[in-house]
Amino acid sequence: MWVDDDILLEMVDSQPLGGRGHEHFGFNNWQSDLWFDNLKVTPR
Repeated sequence: MWVDDDILLEMVDSQPLGGRGHEHFGFNNWQSDLWFDNLKVTPR
């Protein structure tokens, strides 16, 4: 997670889920005052 060119959070999943039933990505704000803007998901 980057905010104003500063990295705040980074995660590398050593055992990512794959295959049928795991082909989607989702996230939620859990009904908080949080907004997502210019979201990018990129492979490493």
